Formats: sequence, C-alpha cells, structure tokens
Amino acid sequence: MRNHFAIHKPLTQQKGFILPYILFVAALVLIMTTSSISIYYYHHEQTHYLEEQLKMDTLLQMAQQEFKATIEIEQDNDIKPGQITYRYPYGNVLIYYRPVTEQMIKAEFHVLTDNQSKYATITTIQQ
Repeated sequence: MRNHFAIHKPLTQQKGFILPYILFVAALVLIMTTSSISIYYYHHEQTHYLEEQLKMDTLLQMAQQEFKATIEIEQDNDIKPGQITYRYPYGNVLIYYRPVTEQMIKAEFHVLTDNQSKYATITTIQQ
C-alpha cells in the first residue's frame, strides 16, 4: 500500500539537496553586492561634499587675505561701509564691511562656489 501513494516518494528522495545551498549562496552574493554599491554611492556623495567644503574654505581664506591687503592700502583714508566682490576660478566672494572702530572692521563674507554651494560668515578684522 505504500507504493501506491506518490506523496511519500519526494520526501524520501534526496536528489535536490544542493538547490537550497545554491540559493543561499546566491542570496548572500546579492546582498553583499547591493551593500557594496550603496557604500560606494555614499562615499562618492561624501567626497563631493568634502570637495565643496574645501573649495569654500579656500575661497574664504583667499578673500580674507585679499581684503586685508586692500584695507592696508587704504589705511590712510577713512574706511566707509561698503561691499567688494572677488571673483576666483572656483567661485565668488561678496564682502559687506563696515568699520566698528578705527582699528576694527566687521566684515560679512558670502561665498558662492561654481557648483552653487553657499556659505556665509561674519569676521572682525584688526587693522
């Protein structure tokens, strides 16, 4: 009577035992590949942001030094409130300035990179 039931036949045969292992390894490889791609994308994005930050810092330092040189040249004259725009290869810096005392100037720096990243800071400059 056992031979008449076909239900027991697949349960007793062990011919397909390798398929679950192959599926497990394939799923593992797929998960590792997907996570590697997402990690690569994240690092690529972070590198872009760090590059933009470096550009903004460089533009800010260049503008500060050029502004200080401009102030030293005009040191004999009275410095009146105004604005100056510096254009560099990686972007522009707009400076709004006003004298606080005879020896101090308050300057507001607005940095705009060539990729449209913006940064602003206020600095007090000693003459």
